[in-house]
Amino acid sequence: MIDRSGSLLATVRTALDASPPAVAEPGTLRLHTLFSIPRQVKSLFPLAHIHPTDLEYNKKAASIGALEEQIFVTASWVPLAKDDVEGAVEATKAGEGGETRPSKETARDRSAPLLILAMELYLYTIPELGSAVLYVSKLDSSGYGPKTIPTPLREALSRQVFADKDTKFGNTLTATLSSAVTQHFTSFKHWDATSQSSSSVQVSHLSVHILARSQRAYLFPSSPENKDKKVLSDGGLIKWWRAVMSDVVVSSRDETSAVRKTAKSKGGAIDARAFYVIPGYSKMESHPLVPLVREADSSSTASQAGQVLKQAKWNYGHPYSSGGASCPESDLPPLPLHWQSSSFVLSNSDTEKDKVPTNPDASDYDPRRVRTVPTLMPHFSDDPKTRFLDEMARDAHEHSGWKKKVANGTSEPKAPGVTNEEKENGIESELDVSSFKGEAISNGTKRPAEDSTDDSQSEKKVKTDIPTTSSSSGVPLVTLRAQMRERQSMDDLPIDEFWERMAFRQECCSGNAVGVLVILFTRLPPSSSASSGTTVERQPLSLPYKVLGDLVFKSLMKDSCEWNKVTLARQLTESWFQGVDREVRRKGGLAQWKQEVGREEDELATLVGRGTIWADFVLNGPTKEQLDKSKKEAETKQNGNSTGTTAPGGGANMLSVKRKKKPAA
Repeated sequence: MIDRSGSLLATVRTALDASPPAVAEPGTLRLHTLFSIPRQVKSLFPLAHIHPTDLEYNKKAASIGALEEQIFVTASWVPLAKDDVEGAVEATKAGEGGETRPSKETARDRSAPLLILAMELYLYTIPELGSAVLYVSKLDSSGYGPKTIPTPLREALSRQVFADKDTKFGNTLTATLSSAVTQHFTSFKHWDATSQSSSSVQVSHLSVHILARSQRAYLFPSSPENKDKKVLSDGGLIKWWRAVMSDVVVSSRDETSAVRKTAKSKGGAIDARAFYVIPGYSKMESHPLVPLVREADSSSTASQAGQVLKQAKWNYGHPYSSGGASCPESDLPPLPLHWQSSSFVLSNSDTEKDKVPTNPDASDYDPRRVRTVPTLMPHFSDDPKTRFLDEMARDAHEHSGWKKKVANGTSEPKAPGVTNEEKENGIESELDVSSFKGEAISNGTKRPAEDSTDDSQSEKKVKTDIPTTSSSSGVPLVTLRAQMRERQSMDDLPIDEFWERMAFRQECCSGNAVGVLVILFTRLPPSSSASSGTTVERQPLSLPYKVLGDLVFKSLMKDSCEWNKVTLARQLTESWFQGVDREVRRKGGLAQWKQEVGREEDELATLVGRGTIWADFVLNGPTKEQLDKSKKEAETKQNGNSTGTTAPGGGANMLSVKRKKKPAA
């Protein structure tokens, strides 16, 4: 039988029960959580293993491999009448018990479900280092979600809606779901749920990366034309993500939080450090756009959201250097390739921190341990930082090539890492980077255009004479040399200067403010006797990477998908449900899943995977009468307070503006 207590759906259910979202009407939430089958990639830190000057080292060095999983979460909504809530709850519980009968349909006959939220994430697990990287790629809403209870009314309505007086309405539905999905990984439940297998990876560090860039639509084309969709401004989106991740940070630190109490983990403290930066804005310049956290606020006067924001202890800057993190060198933030030497881990172990050699000529130089751009900045798809790194790699080949100093002070072209055998064969004098680009260089200057025929002959000679053998890792030597040049160029760029130059990128200087959030979660690693595995278990009913990507594009993101029209949106929602069901039956390992769950589920009319990849959640909300009554009471209270401040005689007790007298002529 499959243990579902550590699944993403179980984490979301725990979060919804602990802090019900503040929806202004009751309804049924259907959540889909789809995973792709883990696949091996080497693009997360492509140059971290490359020695900038030693070709022999690079021939034997292995690139840093990561196991990539794409995660796609969708939520749909069906409003319910208050009388139908109890019946829907009972039907949902009956379906989770293993029965395949559908839930009560009296309320659902009134309206079909509508997709209200979609979220795309990429998870990279690095087995070799026991770390992981979570990239929140896209988050979008369609505008068809339930309205939210105003913040001043939530406490009063909680007493009316919930029988349990300790249960209170929490955040908005979008914020609650985004926080719950992220916290599933920051609490390390994703890896601990399958840690019984000896080959499973044991992860002790997770870096969460979010790019807060306001766009009208990410996953629902034409949805901005829906008048109910609210598109946040640049500053509003950064503030929103900072508030959501503040809740994740505080909950992950607290071992008594609802999610961590239900986690099948080893327990212990989790160190969480949160950073955000807006490229192009200094700390004080960012304040009008995204207000800084007021440390002087007292807990009695600050709101609950303000208290959580304060407890998260945000740092304005980036975690990649002591200057960016505003900390001493001995307290550098933990990162995927460097977390084992962080102060949090070292202070709780007997291991001493070794000094990292930064001179490439040193015999014990390890390119992966040096804190430079290639070892600090992960590569993601559709990310401005990655595009900048790719341009830097291309620019490394635009200069005059590698040069070595000679006795008379001049320099001559030299390819990186040329071996003695190649020198003896005369290859050194014929090989330089210009031969890769179709340019010949002589004494640091380009040849005239009329020598193009000689260039082509030289190119042919180089291709003929260069050995076609590869390194022990299977990478051609020409490719290794190109990577060495890219690594050397990036090592020469200080990480703080990288962020200064990011401010001049088109994405950050075209009138838009872009927020970069990096949150680091670290727990103590297991004892040295415990061996870490090398594989990530496949999630039940997970799909191949390409199948999941094609399904998302065809069902949601095509230009023909018109999410601004309610009728078409209902059809697209149903098409999404059927498309997921069809692909899971074809490519999701359905036969093995049936065997593991211990029951047959052959009815074609039933969507497979209930409780595994999808589930229904009934959310309580106030009736229209309760909401209107609370609004009137709040207005009456507000009017009473304003009346109490009026001066005798009926006039408002307001201070007059003291006008400046004109100077005498």
